[in-house]
Amino acid sequence: MSNEPTVLIVDDDQDAAEWLQYLLQTRFPSAKIEIRLNPDASGTYDIFLIDNDFHGTCLAADLARAIRASNPHALIVAFSAYLDRQTLKQLVNLGCDGACDKSDPNDVERMSQIISAFVERSKK
Repeated sequence: MSNEPTVLIVDDDQDAAEWLQYLLQTRFPSAKIEIRLNPDASGTYDIFLIDNDFHGTCLAADLARAIRASNPHALIVAFSAYLDRQTLKQLVNLGCDGACDKSDPNDVERMSQIISAFVERSKK
């Protein structure tokens, strides 16, 4: 990873995605952040923040699988208001690095800590 981490936010809720982009840009001003409102996690990025519920279809596991196949060292965090036990198990088995409830302020802070730790480790 370069000094400027690249981040892809994949979320069908534009307001939530832009809010997350704002939070990340505030905390990581040098980050290059892209938003996709459709469930497409293709491309090479350092950090992927993925929603689960895309218009009633749970896709976090599929997204994590595709990301891990093409970006084996990337950080993957599921950031969703809906993550059931089965999805969480799948995400863990697929190598997802964290899961956060976007409606819980404590989880938002935890997500920031996960990203900060990854960025710091990547600088070494």
